[in-house]
Amino acid sequence: MSTPRSGREADAFRGLRATGIRASADSGLAQRELVVSSFVDVAQALAELVELSSQVTRAVVLDSDGSVLGSTTEDLAEGEVLGAVALDLLAAASDLRSEPAEVTRAEVELAEVGLFVIRSGGRTIAATTGPAPTAGLVAYDLRTCLDRIDEPQKPKRRRAAPRSKESA
Repeated sequence: MSTPRSGREADAFRGLRATGIRASADSGLAQRELVVSSFVDVAQALAELVELSSQVTRAVVLDSDGSVLGSTTEDLAEGEVLGAVALDLLAAASDLRSEPAEVTRAEVELAEVGLFVIRSGGRTIAATTGPAPTAGLVAYDLRTCLDRIDEPQKPKRRRAAPRSKESA
């Protein structure tokens, strides 16, 4: 696990999204350089989310079909349960709408825990927090995490070699 970053470093990191941008953030004792790439895999995006967002306690990323792409929990079943609850929450929120439209954000805050669900680009991310989370910041962190996840590489089609006149 990497060393914790100061608040200013985390804020600087959250604001960067382009490939190769380098930003320096003064931690008070030494200057550190943060290098941010545009896209990362699911596991790395979730690791960065938990490291930078102190309010997130657990998180899961779901594909468009509801399958778990990644989770911060070591127990796969726990990640699947969180994912199922997130999809149920989105479905319930959709049922409350008077006109059909996709729900892209839902949140529930209870006395001891918060649940945030964001849907974007065919993927869904759900996260739990402790009590009284800063809703806007958590939603921003989740959306940023989703935006940073790399699209799976599609196999490239090979073009057939041109036929020579002799083989025709």
